Amino acid sequence: MRNTNSMIQIGEMLKNTHSKYAHNPLISNSIYILTNYALSAVFGLLFWVLAARLYSQEAIGTVTTLLSSIALIVLLSRLGLDQSIIRYFPSGNKDNILWTSLVTTTLASLLFGSIFALLVVLYFNDLSVIFDYPLIYFGVLTANSIYTLFSSCFVGLRHSRYQVIQSLSLASRLLLIIPLVHLGSIGLFGSVGLSFFITVIISAHLIHRIGFKRGNFDISFLKGSFAFSAANFLVGILLYAPNQIVSLLIFNISGATSAAAYYVCYTVAGLLFTISLAVSTSLFVEGSHGGSLKDNTVRAFTLIYAITIPVVVSLYLSSEIVLCVFSHEYVKYSLLLQYFALTALFIPAIYVYLSIQRVRKQLISICIIASIYCVLLLSLSYVLLEKFDLIGIGYAWLGVHILLYIPIMLKIFQLR
Repeated sequence: MRNTNSMIQIGEMLKNTHSKYAHNPLISNSIYILTNYALSAVFGLLFWVLAARLYSQEAIGTVTTLLSSIALIVLLSRLGLDQSIIRYFPSGNKDNILWTSLVTTTLASLLFGSIFALLVVLYFNDLSVIFDYPLIYFGVLTANSIYTLFSSCFVGLRHSRYQVIQSLSLASRLLLIIPLVHLGSIGLFGSVGLSFFITVIISAHLIHRIGFKRGNFDISFLKGSFAFSAANFLVGILLYAPNQIVSLLIFNISGATSAAAYYVCYTVAGLLFTISLAVSTSLFVEGSHGGSLKDNTVRAFTLIYAITIPVVVSLYLSSEIVLCVFSHEYVKYSLLLQYFALTALFIPAIYVYLSIQRVRKQLISICIIASIYCVLLLSLSYVLLEKFDLIGIGYAWLGVHILLYIPIMLKIFQLR
C-alpha cells in the first residue's frame, strides 16, 4: 500500500511539473523556437552533407558565399522592423503592421541586392553567376526576405509552432538537390531557392489561417516605431553581419575551399548558438507582453545552460566524427569546430542582455554593446585570419565572447 501511495504521489508530482512548464509561455515558446532552429540546423546539415557528396568543394564555396550575401542583404533590409513587429503587435493594428513591414522590407531587399550586384563587379568577379542568372538570384533574395518577416510574425503572435512548419517546408531542398545536380552550382543554389518559394506559399496560407487580412500601408507605424526599429536595425547589423562578412572575407582572402570549411563548421556549431537565440527571443516576446523580466531571466539562463552544456561537451568530443560525415577533407578543421562549440558557453550573455534591454527600450545600451562586439569580432577575425589562417577565426570568436561575458553578466545582474 505504501509503495502504491508513493507511486501515486510521484505521478501527481510529474503531472504538476508538466502542467507548470507546459503552460509557461516562456518555456513553451522557447521550445517551439528551439525546435524550429534545431530542425533548420539538422536539415541544413543533411543538405550540405549531400551537397558535399555531389558537388566539388569549390562549387560549395561559391554557393555558400552567395547564400551568405543573401543573408547579409536580408539582415540589412529588415530595417529593424522584425523586432518592431514583436514589440508593437500586442498594442497595434496587426494587419497594418504586417503589411507595412512586408512592403518596406521587400523593397529594401531589392535595393540592397542591386547595390551588392554592383559591388560584385568591383570586388567579387568569381560571383559573376549573379549576372548569368539575375532573375534566380533576386527571386531567391525576395523569397528569403518574405520568409524571414513571416517567421518574425509567428514569434510576435506567440504562434512559434508555425515556425516548425516553415522548417519542415524548407527541408524540401533535400528532395530538389538531386534532380538539379546536372546544372552544377546554379542547381545547388536553385534547390535552396525553390525551397524558400515553397515555404513562402505555405507561410502565407498560415498567416491567412490565423486571421490576417491585407492591411493598409501605415506611415504612422513607421514613424512611431522609427527609433526602436532604427536601433534594432543597427544592432542587427552589428550583431549578425560579422558572420556573413567573415564568410566573404575568407572567400576573398583564402578562396572557396576555406570558405566552404568555415561555412560547414559554423553551420554545425550554429545549432548550439540557436539555443541561446531561441530562449532569449522568447524572453523578449514575454517581456513585450508584460511578463516578469526578473523571473523569466532566471528561467532563460537555466533553460539555456541545461541544454547547451551537454551538447557542447558532446560536439567537442566528436568534432572529427561530425565533420567526417560531410567529407574527410573537412576533418582537418575539427579544431575550428571545437572553438565554435566552446563559444556557445559564453554567447548567452549577449543575447539575454539584448532581449532585456529591448523590452525596457534602452536603445543606446544595446547599440553600444553591439558596436563593441562587432568591432572586436571583425578586427580580430581579419588580423588572426591572416596570421593563423582559418583557425584564427576560431581564436577570434572564442576570445571575443569570453572577453565580453563577465562585464555583460554583471550588467544583467544589476538590471534585474
